[in-house]
Amino acid sequence: MYFRIDWTGKVIQAKLYLNRRQCIDFDWGHQHRNKGDGRVFEKGTVHVQTYSVLSDGSTRRNSEARYMSNEEIAKYGELIRAFNSEVKFRP
Repeated sequence: MYFRIDWTGKVIQAKLYLNRRQCIDFDWGHQHRNKGDGRVFEKGTVHVQTYSVLSDGSTRRNSEARYMSNEEIAKYGELIRAFNSEVKFRP
């Protein structure tokens, strides 16, 4: 897992890699709006975007975000909070 920081030094994103491929982005550093369904995810609350593996082996991020599942919160929540204690997992 890699963490991205903003200009103030706060962690605003976590990127999960499996077998050297991007797998999941956990992002809370900006407001996000899904183009398809119009759902809005407020800054400070984690939205998740997953990646698909294409036939050529490359990856592409899916455009529709969602909130973290209960399983993801149980598995990654404590780690994310260790790097940014202000993050929210649900509105």
